[in-house]
Amino acid sequence: MAAYEAGVTRNFSGRWSASATAFQNGISDLIYRVTDFAAAPNGTLRRLSNAGLGRIRGAEASTQQQVTRWLQFRQSYTYTNSIITRNDALPATVGKRVPWVPRHTVAYMVTAVRPKWSATWTGRYLSRQYSTDTNTDVVRGVPGGYDPFFETDATFSYDVHRTLALIVNADNLFGRRFHLFYLTPGRTVLAGFRWRM
Repeated sequence: MAAYEAGVTRNFSGRWSASATAFQNGISDLIYRVTDFAAAPNGTLRRLSNAGLGRIRGAEASTQQQVTRWLQFRQSYTYTNSIITRNDALPATVGKRVPWVPRHTVAYMVTAVRPKWSATWTGRYLSRQYSTDTNTDVVRGVPGGYDPFFETDATFSYDVHRTLALIVNADNLFGRRFHLFYLTPGRTVLAGFRWRM
């Protein structure tokens, strides 16, 4: 299948850059989890299958700012329209969105690097996703319901010695609760040391 991509990048004053890309991909022999109504008429059984044809169209825009020599910002947005275009085994899925592909994704990153320490703060937003090829899972807040969510993480590193660094990492910094394959455990904080030879 054919794939097309076109993009443009522009630098402004050496401190700010922006880029935009549009793309289209045709997928043959699309592999995903097919709802097996023959084995389970209630639609609860899904198996991996080489289903048919799919199409992905989308666009991405990103920017980057070098605020100072030690501070940098990055942002990106991606729109993805991913659908099943042919499925002889289950024609009802034609025109439906491919499972586990969000239509909207927004991400950012803030990076600060100094002589003895560095810090990174990242975040992402994903719009709702489907876990079934029939796109019938529309109930929110339950397993299998891939709700939209926003999550942010942070990492801090401090050089205690030229060969030893203290690292603290916080995942899901704001303790958001959402389903993504499973119910997320909320905020997780880990600390440790990194030794360099």
